[in-house]
Amino acid sequence: MRLVLAAILIGLAVVPVPGAAIEPPVLDQFAEGIAVLDGRYGCSEVDLQPDGSYMCPDGPNSVIFGSLFVMFDYEIIEDDYDVVIIISDFDQGLGDALAFYIPFANWVEGINRDVGNYYDLDFELPGMVDMNDVGKFPADFNASYAGASSFFDVLGQEVEHQFGAYLRVDWEDADGSPGDPYILLGRQDSHWSFWFDTNGSVMEGSKWRDEGDGTFYSVDPDGGFAPIDQYLWGFLPPDEVPPFFVVTDFEQGDVDPATIGLLEPQECVEDRDCPESQPGVSYQVCQRKVCKVNNPDVDSTFSSDCDPGIPCELGPRGHAECRSEVGECAILIDQNTGAYYGVTVAGRRQDLTIEDVIDANGARSPDFFSAPKFTKELFVFVTRPRELPAPTADCVEGNFERVVKMRQEWNRYFYRTTDFRGRTISTAERVDDMPLWEWGLLSREGLDPMDASERWSEVSLEEALSTVAAIPVQCRTDDDCDDGQPCRQGACLGSATALRVVSSGPESRIESPRMKFHAADYDAARITVRATAGTQGRLYYSILDPEDPTAPPRYVEEQSVTFPLPTDGQRHITTASLDDAPGWDGDINGLALAPSDGAGTVEIDRLELVKLELQSYCGGKTDDPRTPCFSRICVRDEPRQESCVPACDAGFECRDGACQLPQACVESCECDTGFSCQDAPPCPSSEECLPVVPDRDADGYFDEVDNCPRLPNPDQKDGNGDGFGDLCEDYDSDGAQNGVDDCPTVVNGRQTDEDGDGIGDACDPDFEGKVDSGCTCTAAGARSRAAALVWLLPLASLVIRRRRPPRR
Repeated sequence: MRLVLAAILIGLAVVPVPGAAIEPPVLDQFAEGIAVLDGRYGCSEVDLQPDGSYMCPDGPNSVIFGSLFVMFDYEIIEDDYDVVIIISDFDQGLGDALAFYIPFANWVEGINRDVGNYYDLDFELPGMVDMNDVGKFPADFNASYAGASSFFDVLGQEVEHQFGAYLRVDWEDADGSPGDPYILLGRQDSHWSFWFDTNGSVMEGSKWRDEGDGTFYSVDPDGGFAPIDQYLWGFLPPDEVPPFFVVTDFEQGDVDPATIGLLEPQECVEDRDCPESQPGVSYQVCQRKVCKVNNPDVDSTFSSDCDPGIPCELGPRGHAECRSEVGECAILIDQNTGAYYGVTVAGRRQDLTIEDVIDANGARSPDFFSAPKFTKELFVFVTRPRELPAPTADCVEGNFERVVKMRQEWNRYFYRTTDFRGRTISTAERVDDMPLWEWGLLSREGLDPMDASERWSEVSLEEALSTVAAIPVQCRTDDDCDDGQPCRQGACLGSATALRVVSSGPESRIESPRMKFHAADYDAARITVRATAGTQGRLYYSILDPEDPTAPPRYVEEQSVTFPLPTDGQRHITTASLDDAPGWDGDINGLALAPSDGAGTVEIDRLELVKLELQSYCGGKTDDPRTPCFSRICVRDEPRQESCVPACDAGFECRDGACQLPQACVESCECDTGFSCQDAPPCPSSEECLPVVPDRDADGYFDEVDNCPRLPNPDQKDGNGDGFGDLCEDYDSDGAQNGVDDCPTVVNGRQTDEDGDGIGDACDPDFEGKVDSGCTCTAAGARSRAAALVWLLPLASLVIRRRRPPRR
């Protein structure tokens, strides 16, 4: 395989490269951190088709490989990336393949891959990923497509092929004999086995629940990067990789049919006689027509396509023979199955540890303390050849914007699903552009403090930065956590630790590593803190000088904003508005955070810059939104009748059986397949499109994080810890919130204040009619009798009305 690939690559390397008279093959070099290439440079010639598409006689893959080599030939990119990710503006004709990874070299030991430059190329790039046509992916990159995968699932799997999954493992079977060293591996011996409990990694495997009776149930997988994945990346030290297990001694008959949902049995001779597979299942087969491994020392391996008597080559797993008999269609479960959940199987639990992995493969080198905590990735957008007629290029701009969004959202996905241990630096300039930090690494002996602080540096602090354990935020679902912090085992991910900053006053601050992002992409900062001193904090930002882009960041008070700082020692999310901040424009090359204007300890969980993207609504009141306003929305080309129970609220549409907000768009290529971008209905003539105000009470906390959004409470006090600010509580249950109640602890529903001193009569010591009981009724006397008469008259009327006989 490597020899064949080497021949292909060498052949591509000598594809005629345009001479000096031809302009370089970059349409817009490193626009928004992405290299944009003209696809014709991967072809020896371009053959236009009548429908406006084109054929490359060298094959679609040559467009991709050729583009990559041209970039090196022109020295457009430096040889300093971990992976190049190519996405095209056209279908490359990969068939059922969603994407693929091609390794060029490996420089990491202990992962069961050869070390060195595999093809003696002129560059040391470890590998490239081809993600195929950008138009194949849904607009929501977390949404499933092609069965059960999302864009992030696919990309996550492909980029990890740089390190896994190739591991061997040393272990002994129940009878003491050596176990299969490849027991962790499944599909193509480069993905985790279905039987491996990985919590459902992007590299596959499952999330198994041991029922304790010899059976195992596969639950909904977590996704992302499992601890063993993080070890392979160099993000997790071996002593923090928890023990894991593999289900062994499984037979097809051990599957509980009720949990796998087998289709009705159907007679078959070959697999093509069976219905299509169910999503998430490896395939559906003619059950007695399988490739059976004839090596008794390894598990059985099955193939869905073989001819009787023809040997099946299965690589390191041994020789297999095809056995064919007439049988029944069944869903086949084996080590090659994807993370299919909801199935109960019988088997034996084989417990393993990271030491079993190290014994078989050697220790990872560079180890955790030497490995970088980020990966450098270059996104390359390959367009159609420029010779195409203009109409076929209408969506190039829209698709480019889509790739930019993919890159930016991928950074956050990778950071979150590595448990905030690994970052991607995905700009062509190799500068971090993701303003989000979770201080989630615990400081301990041997851990580089720069890893714990994520390369933030200190200025005038009383003590060195450190990371401390915190009380994690409890949760049941992801909705109980902040955005980007999924619920894992009852706690919000990233909330169990914090960066400890001991401040001496407003001159104490921490500064970010050098970065670059557009100010226009963000209009607010969220800071999650616990503080014991001070009244406010300050966020500084340094504006990049286009005349001297290499100049270091510079922080001055004229380019900063303040945020309120509750000092009750409780966890709060405080916000700083950047929308009207002085000088908030152009590119930002660094941030600094002065967490308190007083001397004391501040623990910072998280700093994130966000774009609020305020939704506008058709209506007259900003606190009573009705129909969302859109200028253009994605509309299904062929309307379908789906049921939505109950009926959708105003402004929502019934799409695919669920009530959803319409998707805004500019071009049709931004919509999912089967939808086009059309003008949205305008607001009714009696209404206007108004934005929702993010901070209605102007207390410095935006409504989405304010525990009392309609009453200003910059201290965010919450005495009983129920999530509602004290001012918004109604301690005496008289219908008036504490913040507007003139007697917050004494029942006084009428809110009377005769002397106008702001203290209700019921609790005003200067009000002579007050009684100790707190009742709003006054003491006996003429005034009291009059008040009583006022209340009794309506009551008497009510009694009389109820006693009156009905009319006949």
